[in-house]
Amino acid sequence: VLSAIQGRERAVHGALDVLSCKASTDEAFLRTMLPNFKIMPALGQDLPNPEAFYADHTSEWQRLLAALSEQAEIVIVDCPAGMFGPTRQIMGACTHLLGVLQAELIASRSFTNV
Repeated sequence: VLSAIQGRERAVHGALDVLSCKASTDEAFLRTMLPNFKIMPALGQDLPNPEAFYADHTSEWQRLLAALSEQAEIVIVDCPAGMFGPTRQIMGACTHLLGVLQAELIASRSFTNV
């Protein structure tokens, strides 16, 4: 999506910066042509320390998503594939989930393990 809206160059901060208190939500949002549609990339210009991907940020995701829910009618988080790591943390912080699966047995088994 960032490439489609030429947002990669504009993404100074991202969600991981907000989680680590290096940026505010307003600083991390990218505005779009639609007045009520904003995008927060996962990463900004600075790559986080690799250990940040392995740390448990569940409570930070809960606070971030709760704050965003107060500002918007709908908050959508597009997660990486798989049910572990950041995806599991984000899913634990959500009130609703929409799972997109490939039509195959392994995918349906992994989804029931969450």
